[in-house]
Amino acid sequence: MELLISSFLPAVYPQIGGDGPVVVHLGGNNPMLPVGAGKPSEPFLCSIDCAQIPPNSTGLPLPADGHLLLFGDAEKLGQGPGLGYVVYVPAGTPTTEVPAPKPARGSYEERDYRSVRVGPSWPPSGPDGFADPSDDESEMTVEDYELMDQLSDIWGEAGGNYFGSDLYLGGHADFWNDDPVELANEYEYGGGNDWCLLANWYCGDVVAFPLPRMHWLIRRQDLADLRFDRVMISVDMHG
Repeated sequence: MELLISSFLPAVYPQIGGDGPVVVHLGGNNPMLPVGAGKPSEPFLCSIDCAQIPPNSTGLPLPADGHLLLFGDAEKLGQGPGLGYVVYVPAGTPTTEVPAPKPARGSYEERDYRSVRVGPSWPPSGPDGFADPSDDESEMTVEDYELMDQLSDIWGEAGGNYFGSDLYLGGHADFWNDDPVELANEYEYGGGNDWCLLANWYCGDVVAFPLPRMHWLIRRQDLADLRFDRVMISVDMHG
C-alpha cells in the first residue's frame, strides 16, 4: 500500500464554470500569438494562464506567469509519441490573433475553466509494479490483486484521473494501450528518462472513436528552460 501511495503524482484539474479569472480557455480557432509569429501547423486547443496555476501543484517546473498554448489534432489517433506543438507566450508580450488550422470536425467548442482542483494522479503501472523490488521472493497474491481491483474501483468512483475536468496538467498519463511517457523515454532520440506528462485531454466529445486521449509530453529540463519546440504529442484510444 505504501508503494502504491508513494507512486501517486500531483496534478491540476481545471474546472469549467465559476466566476474567477479564466485559468484555461479551450477552443476557438484564433489563438493569441506573439506579433510576427508564424501560422500554427496544428489546430488550437487551449490557452493556459500559468499565473492561475497554484505554485508547485503539478510537480512540474511550469512558468510562473504568461500563457501556455496547446495545439493538436484529435483525429490523429494512433499517433505518437511524435513531434508536438506548444507555444509559450511570456507575460507582457505583444500578441495578435493568428488563425490556426481547423480540426476535421470544426474548431473545438469554446469554454472557460475558472477554477482548479489540485489532486493526486493514479499511477499507470499494473499491480505487479507494486511488489517490493527489494525482495526477490516478493510476488503479488490473489488478495493483493483483489485489493488493487477494489482500490481501482474506489478511485474511479471518486473521479479518478478526471475530477470533473476533461483536461489536466501534470500527473500520470491516462492511456489504454502504451504509456506515452515510457515510450518517449525509450525512443532513441528521447534523451534519457526525463520525459513527463505536461497535459492530458479526454477528447471523446470531438472525435467518433472510443474513449480517446491526447497527451502532451516534455522533458523536465526542457520545460524549465522553456524549450517548447521539443514537445511531443501522443493520441490513444480504447482498443
